Amino acid sequence: MDAQRLNPLECDLEYDVAALTREVTRARAFQDFERGAYGHSISLPAAAQLDPLARKHHNNLPFADVLDRCPYLAEVLAGFEAPKMSYRLLRRAAHTAYALHDDKDKGAHIVRLQIPIVTNERSFLFLPADELDLGVFEPFVRAANAETELPFDLETLRRLCGSELRLFRLRPGRLYYFDTDRIHTLLNAGDQDRITLSIDLIRNDWLHAWMGEHFTRELEPCASEGTDPIRWNWNALRHGVIRNEPRHD
Repeated sequence: MDAQRLNPLECDLEYDVAALTREVTRARAFQDFERGAYGHSISLPAAAQLDPLARKHHNNLPFADVLDRCPYLAEVLAGFEAPKMSYRLLRRAAHTAYALHDDKDKGAHIVRLQIPIVTNERSFLFLPADELDLGVFEPFVRAANAETELPFDLETLRRLCGSELRLFRLRPGRLYYFDTDRIHTLLNAGDQDRITLSIDLIRNDWLHAWMGEHFTRELEPCASEGTDPIRWNWNALRHGVIRNEPRHD
């Protein structure tokens, strides 16, 4: 597998979306998203089901320990013959986006994979080809005078980012890989929450060979135009471009 590819890679395997959706509901009955890291995650395993290096990582706390009640989620995790560092459900609320960020906090030599479970046609992965100059956002943010939230739309993002606007639509039930050490975000401009299964594995020979065999499709940026404007709210951009405290400038 060429780790230097810029576009996301899609696995040729397909997972059971109905079974995943049922077990999301089951997991939430024991621990909902608000208790997890950043208020939008459920760490599914018990601590003992992850590599010892992962058991105190902030992304994994608190452990929900629900895999014995969610057999299909347990089966998916068991299918990877590599040390497990994290296994989480992530929720992105309707009409919101993550901050522009990288995932370097996951640690070195970690591969992050993801399976969208609940998604919609107005959810996009924003993955610029090069390091994004976040300074392009400053004039718009100052003009909006946003204190805690910034209404945004696709046309504004297109105007500010130009050729760096590369959006990808990820299908439910498919496994994806891209280099999360690069700046990226997930935009959910749809009317329902988006839920993803995130899987962190330590690179080993088995994982390298398995990914080379199964990640056979490279995604191309998708057309994002539609009949309705695509809008969302950003409550933070990286490096304090939008802040969550009163502005004094």
